[in-house]
Amino acid sequence: MINKQPFQNVVDKLKEEGKYRVFNDIVRDKGNFPKATWYSPYSPKTIVNWCSNDYLGMGQNKYVIDAMQTALLKTGSVVEVLAILAVPLIIMLHLKM
Repeated sequence: MINKQPFQNVVDKLKEEGKYRVFNDIVRDKGNFPKATWYSPYSPKTIVNWCSNDYLGMGQNKYVIDAMQTALLKTGSVVEVLAILAVPLIIMLHLKM
């Protein structure tokens, strides 16, 4: 069994210092840039999202999307990168249980 307390202590300290990053539950509306739907604790709300590293709207540009789809069809997805990014999230979710 893994002792989760050291990890929990680090998370608690980050929260106390105001350094704990919280991700909002946002779904961007394709074709409606920069609008998005934020799923707040109370109800969904339409918001303007300028904080997604997509401030130019290129993530919804037809040519960019076509190029991304072509690259995925030719090379597949990079599952290793997704797994590396998912590990910290899995740990955080597990610690909240």
